Amino acid sequence: MSVDWEPCKLEVLWRTLWRALESAPAAPGHPWRTPVLATAGDEGGARVIVLRDAVREERSLTFHSDLRSPKIEALRRSPRVAWVFYSPEWQVQVRVRARAFLHVADPVAAAHWVRVPPAARANYSGDLPPGASRAHPFAGEYLERTGEAHFVVVETHAEAVDWLWLPPGAPLRAGWDWDGEGWRGGWLTP
Repeated sequence: MSVDWEPCKLEVLWRTLWRALESAPAAPGHPWRTPVLATAGDEGGARVIVLRDAVREERSLTFHSDLRSPKIEALRRSPRVAWVFYSPEWQVQVRVRARAFLHVADPVAAAHWVRVPPAARANYSGDLPPGASRAHPFAGEYLERTGEAHFVVVETHAEAVDWLWLPPGAPLRAGWDWDGEGWRGGWLTP
């Protein structure tokens, strides 16, 4: 995917940034499809995840997880997250601070579950939770049920966005903050 990051106006840059985010979930080779997500309050609080949905109008970035995962417990204690997207090709980093909302056995979770390929559903049907100790690599069993009981959709709502472009010799940086009614943006020192 080619993106023209030549910034002329903040509003054009803002739309370009969100178009790139919105296109990432459907494109397996997209550089922003597998960002780093950091949570507070758990060991190993940063991990690579798969971006499942991005919607500018809702300020939302979404991923899937196992309900038994330590990151879900961390999100219950503190729903603050930070996303980091980076593309070496574009030389662009985007950081997003957001608030997480969990969807379990609700219409949002159901709508996402039907899009999970059958082979991937097994990831949620193990008898052991993510991170549990095993006697050997293949210990544990996959249960007969589909795994939907352990499936959670984590929808995050962006509160701040930081864009950093690192072309040779002339880096540029911009940032936006959500004030409850709209986004306020400006240029920042790189």
